[in-house]
Amino acid sequence: MRWLLVISILGWNILGGWAQERAEGAPLDTIKTNNSTLIGIPVLYYSPETRWAFGAGGIYAFQLGESTTDTRPSQIRFGVVYTQEQQVLLYNQFRLFCNQNRYQVYGELGYYLYNYYFHGIGNDQDPDFEELYDVDYPRFRLTALRQILPNLYVGPRYWYDNYLINNLDLEGQLIDGDITGSGGGVTSALGVVLNWDARDQLFYPRKGHYIEALYTRDRRAWGSDFPYSRASLDLRKYFEDPWGNVLAFNAFADFTFGDPPFHQLAMLGGSRYMRGYYRGRVRDRKMMSAQMEYRFRLFWRLGASVFGTYGGVADEFENFALNEFRNTAGGGLRFLLDRKRHINIRLDAGFGKNTKGFYLNIAEAF
Repeated sequence: MRWLLVISILGWNILGGWAQERAEGAPLDTIKTNNSTLIGIPVLYYSPETRWAFGAGGIYAFQLGESTTDTRPSQIRFGVVYTQEQQVLLYNQFRLFCNQNRYQVYGELGYYLYNYYFHGIGNDQDPDFEELYDVDYPRFRLTALRQILPNLYVGPRYWYDNYLINNLDLEGQLIDGDITGSGGGVTSALGVVLNWDARDQLFYPRKGHYIEALYTRDRRAWGSDFPYSRASLDLRKYFEDPWGNVLAFNAFADFTFGDPPFHQLAMLGGSRYMRGYYRGRVRDRKMMSAQMEYRFRLFWRLGASVFGTYGGVADEFENFALNEFRNTAGGGLRFLLDRKRHINIRLDAGFGKNTKGFYLNIAEAF
């Protein structure tokens, strides 16, 4: 598994945590008014796909409405990155709160010239097979939620990507055009989100639960080249022991129906759902996973965790087979960056059969 050092994400999320309270004493270039803060930061990271990448980013935090209300600060995050592989990443992410948090709107507007690894579809792929492909795409994502009960929000979601895929591997699977989406195309998904958030805090929950249910449809009527739909369910539960440590559980299911493109199939892997596997290393129409993590304090600002994950994919519900499920286990270190909001820098290592992965990020995986 490839090592990924993401200094840009590290700095990006540090700023996001600081800006929640208008970044008092921020050590970077900061422009402040009575009700807003603008912070800039350099961007630098390395990955095998990009080699060295560099650029600039920032975050603008501000209050919608009177500053004396209980409405949480809104944020706009932006960045421009250029890589040694002549790739360009332009991104603008936003999260807006208004009317004492009764309404929240979040999403992303960006343009990416990037590349990904494809390892085939399903459980019967050669474990040594991989192919690298390039993709250019604009992205627009928007979710608007309204509070209908305490802790319960509901609202519409719209996601748009326009994939232009090029530089396919002549010895790979995508070059023949038999796999849906291998020639690129537009995904345009419209649906509804139900969010029930009863955690005691956002970045490091010690008790409570979180539930997000999602249903979206891609249809030609609103611009999609691929008629398919998606339903997902994300369940999280947290328990605090007598010593202040946390036992966290997460179950996640992602189901696609119809004829989705390969890059929108349900996937295992990555820094959230199966640490130790490259994201998309295993993909198919349906995916289910479960993970457990024990988080504990060591000394000073240092902490640690141990975790395990179990999950699998299938083309249809009846074809899920326990003997084809995968598991990973691992652990990591934590450094407490922000005492007030308990924001951690996390360094995790996950290990599975013939695979491993290392992750440097901000906040917990779930």
